[in-house]
Order: sequence, then C-alpha cells, then structure tokens
Amino acid sequence: MPRILTLSGTLIGAEEAKVAAGFGALGYGHRANLTIGRALRLCLINLGGVWPGESAMALLSHPGTIAYCLGEDEASSQFPPLHTTLGFKAEDSVVTVACVGSPVSVIGPPSADDSPWGDRLLSLLAGAIANPGNNNAGGALRGTVVVVLNPDHARALHREGHTRESIKAELIKRAVNPAGVISDLRATPPPKDREVLIHAISGPDKLLVLVSGGPGVYSHVMTPWGGGPHCNACVSREIVFYDNCEVELAPA
Repeated sequence: MPRILTLSGTLIGAEEAKVAAGFGALGYGHRANLTIGRALRLCLINLGGVWPGESAMALLSHPGTIAYCLGEDEASSQFPPLHTTLGFKAEDSVVTVACVGSPVSVIGPPSADDSPWGDRLLSLLAGAIANPGNNNAGGALRGTVVVVLNPDHARALHREGHTRESIKAELIKRAVNPAGVISDLRATPPPKDREVLIHAISGPDKLLVLVSGGPGVYSHVMTPWGGGPHCNACVSREIVFYDNCEVELAPA
C-alpha cells in the first residue's frame, strides 16, 4: 500500500526542510523527500507489521512503497496552497497522505497555433483517471485520486479561467466509462443499462489537485490502491512544533 505524502505550508517546505517540489521531486537526489517517505514505511513495517506476502498482499508493488513524498510547489502554483483548501490556515504546515499507486505520466503539449489547450489537457488527465483497469473505474471502490500538475499545465489552466475547484469538477465529470464497457472488460454481470456512465471519482473529497515537478509537457495521475471500509480517504494533519522540540537540519 504505497502512500504519497504531500507537504505544504510555512514551516515544512523546500526552503526550511528542503522538501523538493521541482524537477524529479519523486526521484533520487532529494534527501528530505526520501527520508520522510522511508520513515513512514519503517513505521508501517515495525509498528504495523506490514510485510510482503504476509499482511501486505500487493502482487507486484512498486518502488513508491519505499519512499513516496513530495512538496507542493506553492511558488509556481496558480492556485491557493492545497492545505488551505482542506480547511487549514495559510500559516499552518500540513502533511497530507493518500494511498495511491504509481504515478502515470500524462503528456499534454500546447497547441501548435497557440490556441487554448486547457480543455484538451483536462480530457487527457480524465482519460488516465478513467482507465478501465484501475481500481476506481468500476465504481465499487472509492479511493482518493491524486493529480499532480506541472507548473506549465497549471498556468495554462489558470489562463483559461480554471480554479482548483473547476479543475476537480471537470475531471469528475469527464473521468467516466459506460457501464457496458466496464462489464465487458471485467467480466462482471451485465448492467441493466449499458450506456449509463460510471464515474471513476466519487466526489471532490476524493480528488487532490496540486502543483509540483518541473515545467514541461508532462503531468501525473495517481490512481488509488484498493478499497477497505475507510474507502482510502486521504488524511491531512497539521505539523506542530513544541518549545521543547529543537529541529536541527543537516547541511545540504
């Protein structure tokens, strides 16, 4: 069960804790990202007993189960900080955790004639979210979807009048499949109405949209892992420092 951590706010960020939010934020070379992600995995192993083939039953898994952490690029983002849209104050430092699979790269090049291309980009992202093979596409499992926009894609959508809320609304509307397609591909009982649309995102509370990574033509979609009684809802918590806690950062 890989869990992606997104850090945003004033105390924990690229400047103080050196959590990367630009080029290669989920890759090698970023000590804070890798250390924080690895620390969570060690807690799951040593406190929760999560071990492959025993309690962790992922058939293949992926490297994100080792360390899966990035920062929100608030400086490049055209939208309010993610944590403020989740009910926290702007000055708070917040960590958000979601249980998702590996990042799926979505290419969205600008239009050759410099015409608006945000609508096309939203359809590309929605298509990746609605891939019939992912857990949410069938409608029964309702995990959290994470969309990481690169700065260029965020700027393009903002120029065309989109907010984080409108992006989420459009992705929820467009990430759909006809019930008949899902039934045929998954060999499930035939639906009463083959044309009724099955939404891959159950609502705005099950979709996180943030800006991170380097500029360019690729953004990323992270579809959910499995289900469970909690339906894999994302969780956000404020990071609080106390007077008797001294944080000493190692030199870069």
